Amino acid sequence: MGTYQSTSLWIASGNVAKAKELIDLSVKYLSQSLSIVARQPKDVVENEPTFQGNAKLKAHALVRELIGEGQNNFAVLADDSGLCVDLLGGNPGVYSGRYAGGGSNSQDNLQKVLRELNALTADMKKRTARYHCSLYLVRVYESQIVAEYSAEGIREGLIGKIPKGDNGYAYDSVFLDPQSQTSYGEISYEEKQTDSHRSRAFMKLQSLLETSK
Repeated sequence: MGTYQSTSLWIASGNVAKAKELIDLSVKYLSQSLSIVARQPKDVVENEPTFQGNAKLKAHALVRELIGEGQNNFAVLADDSGLCVDLLGGNPGVYSGRYAGGGSNSQDNLQKVLRELNALTADMKKRTARYHCSLYLVRVYESQIVAEYSAEGIREGLIGKIPKGDNGYAYDSVFLDPQSQTSYGEISYEEKQTDSHRSRAFMKLQSLLETSK
């Protein structure tokens, strides 16, 4: 992972499903030798208007916590991601995890997107959307930030009229591949990982890290 070799990688997430994806992709694209642990940073208010801004916010929050606990040689990786629907003006966007309001769950958020979009059109050609992932990596050496990297990945898709499949999480059951019109909820975890918005972001991050060596 570059000039300053980190002994551990911390994933700034408390979302179990997302953390699993981030850990597995970190092993695949970043390093198989790092100790990787997921942990939710405390008291982070995701109030930035962009995915990149919120990912940076979370990464720096966990960096401060770890340095405060005496950690001195590590890296932190944060992700902010969501669904952007064209006819909804790019919503839910950075509000993907709380689109239906405070106290809402992922099913509430999904149903709100479907209600709003179904009220606008039933034409699948107009139900275009994309999953967007922003990764932010901070490397710390001797308790000082020595490097920061960001990478983004986008996966184009369509929004189905009803949920399909029980796999995945968040909006996966209504996010369809444009060609096959199969939802992320209908494919396996392994299939999703091969060409998701998150895997595309990791490939870009891997390239950035390679060029920084």
